Amino acid sequence: MGITFEIVFEGEIRSGENLTAVKRRIAELYRVDYPKIEPIFSNYPIVLKRVDKLGKGIKYVTALRRAGLISKIVRST
Repeated sequence: MGITFEIVFEGEIRSGENLTAVKRRIAELYRVDYPKIEPIFSNYPIVLKRVDKLGKGIKYVTALRRAGLISKIVRST
């Protein structure tokens, strides 16, 4: 298997965002019930997704940022 990338979230939201509104938007993005989103806001790093191409990772991080999350792409092997 080649290089993969992980989308990592560490509990940080964009400045000026309302946490409840961000959680609601993330629940909509993932198409899950609101309470199921709660564990990702534990303030511990969590891998939200693994992708095989950097371009896919950038698209995913961009969508999360629009929803209010600050995430990053980490290269893994």
